[in-house]
Amino acid sequence: MRLTASRARLLEALRDVTERDFAQALGEQTVVQALASLAPAERASMEGAARDAGVPTAEGPRGPAPTKALPPQVMHDLAGARYETLRLLEAAATTQPPPDRALLEAVDAAVEAVAQREEAMAERIEGRPGGPDPRDPMGGRPNDDVRFAGFGAPRPPNLVRIRKRP
Repeated sequence: MRLTASRARLLEALRDVTERDFAQALGEQTVVQALASLAPAERASMEGAARDAGVPTAEGPRGPAPTKALPPQVMHDLAGARYETLRLLEAAATTQPPPDRALLEAVDAAVEAVAQREEAMAERIEGRPGGPDPRDPMGGRPNDDVRFAGFGAPRPPNLVRIRKRP
């Protein structure tokens, strides 16, 4: 499914992003602020298309927008928006009488817009200054074969413990 692939790409781009990286500038916003804009955009796209297709949408008050976007809350909001999208798509598939073709195409266009936004965000995150070098086969991750002192490798000379005299 298109949405699954775009979300997987976004999550892959975020795999090695650290707390400090989330605060890094990504254009005029930080990475976390840019990510925070995806969930409301997904909800707006899907709710508008679903409403036009005659699919009932969850009308209810949204919680207050956070004053400061934090990575865990942003990721939770993205998951919630995707859950709502999948519920709307399921409802669109089972609506009786079925919506006409033009309205279903509008829903498909909304899905494509959501997927394109996620893929564009993944590209921005991957291409940010200080992001992983695409030519690096390890993707900026440390080599798993590196052994540190105390874990099977001898201590480097600068880390030798000094013993106290009794």
